[in-house]
Amino acid sequence: MPPAPVPGWVELTFTDGTLTPGQSTGPIQLRHHRHSWSDIDERDDPSWLAATGQWTENGRITLDVDGVREFGDISS
Repeated sequence: MPPAPVPGWVELTFTDGTLTPGQSTGPIQLRHHRHSWSDIDERDDPSWLAATGQWTENGRITLDVDGVREFGDISS
């Protein structure tokens, strides 16, 4: 769980399988929506480049493997 304050987060957990070094899962797509299906305002999301409609790397998105931070820094 991220340290407070955080407006929200998504936790994606894999419960089976093993990747050896150099292997890849391939693309992972995760989609979310509001209960009302209304638009989500992404203007304050530094990983979303609205001018180009593209995503970019965001160090605030973290990856933990077995409780060890492998990517990202929630404080940045």
